[in-house]
Amino acid sequence: MQLVVGATPDSDRTIVSKVAELYAGGGIHHSQFSAFRPIRDTPMEDVRAAPAMREHRLYQADHLMRGYGFGVDELAFDESGNLPLTLDPKIAWALSHPERFPVEVRTASRTQLLRVPGIGPVASRRIVAERGRTVFRGLADLRKLGVITSRAAGFLTLAGRRLQTTRWAEQLGFWRAEDDVGAPHIMYDVSPGTFR
Repeated sequence: MQLVVGATPDSDRTIVSKVAELYAGGGIHHSQFSAFRPIRDTPMEDVRAAPAMREHRLYQADHLMRGYGFGVDELAFDESGNLPLTLDPKIAWALSHPERFPVEVRTASRTQLLRVPGIGPVASRRIVAERGRTVFRGLADLRKLGVITSRAAGFLTLAGRRLQTTRWAEQLGFWRAEDDVGAPHIMYDVSPGTFR
């Protein structure tokens, strides 16, 4: 099933809730998202294109629901019901739940590790499997197991020692992702997703 995002005023919360409802009912296997692009000589040719990052964030949220056990109610939405374009949904969730962090690498369950930004299903399984026979000493050991340490370090402790004091840092941009400053209004003659 493919959803064209931004063609209607529906919020990301509405879209993700409907997708979760369809998953629960067995109606779909997976969903596809496509950012709206105006097409010439159609009733919506003057409607502004949706930011491509919105499409990307919806894919990430969908992945969190299907592969990480997140529920719709756990995702962090802004006041308009949309996912923040400037943050990965997993990082947005982690930053909005400071009470759940830091997580201790040597004792955390696989489920707890899976909620840490930078740790996916494979890395969380490897950590749990390896910690019985290996003593983790630092970020290099975790990196070898597939952890993206630049994301995970601020959310972890190792033997009670914080691996990084800053939970998340990002470079500031000149404008917000949702503003699309400087982007021209492009109209297409055919749908950008059309295969020829």
